[in-house]
Amino acid sequence: MNTNMNSTVIEVQNTIEKAFKNVSINDGLTIKQCVAVDDREDKNSPQYSDITDYYSWSELPDSHIKFIETHGVFSHSGLNGALFYLPAAMIYVVKNQNEFKHYETAWAILSSILFQLEKPEFIQLLSIQQKHSIISWLGYIKSILEQDSVFDEDIEAICQKLES
Repeated sequence: MNTNMNSTVIEVQNTIEKAFKNVSINDGLTIKQCVAVDDREDKNSPQYSDITDYYSWSELPDSHIKFIETHGVFSHSGLNGALFYLPAAMIYVVKNQNEFKHYETAWAILSSILFQLEKPEFIQLLSIQQKHSIISWLGYIKSILEQDSVFDEDIEAICQKLES
């Protein structure tokens, strides 16, 4: 990553952190609960003992953010839960953008984020500052994707919804 791109990544990340700093999980489900729901198991089952519940999105480790792809965290966590996981997922995608070339985890998480951002009821939860940080993030994502990416139209449509 060149220096200019590094500074842009830091700027985008700082914008997200400021906009979502006070977001809590509220009545949303924790990652452990989401994984258990997705697996149709009890969250207290021993197989989930290595999944820690976090109540600050900024503390979520990458190993937990990857569950967004594999266990439908946005779907299972409810609107407030999705709002809680969104900034961590956005930052994960920026930090792991090299995965786009191989359609790995960051690509799948980007797809999940865009799907969540298409929901009008979710957009209604967002503050103006959060909307602006998402628009900034989407602009950055679009700039690093291949030209005529499969996500271009979705990104444009989401930006329009966020701006209205």
